[in-house]
Amino acid sequence: VLDLSFNDFKGPEFEPLENCKVLQFLSVAQNKLKSLSMASQPRLQVLAASKNRISTLKGFPYLPVLE
Repeated sequence: VLDLSFNDFKGPEFEPLENCKVLQFLSVAQNKLKSLSMASQPRLQVLAASKNRISTLKGFPYLPVLE
């Protein structure tokens, strides 16, 4: 679990930790992100990104267990 919500991240891009291959839950909610780029996260089940300004999703690889 990695909760980065309410941190006032502005971007324009936000790249989460690429080497966290066992990450199952990532929250970047309640920031000011304009775009979101994701590295390969084979175990990521939940991505919470509400209440941002996201208009672009970049480089989303196959996320086999994302709900």
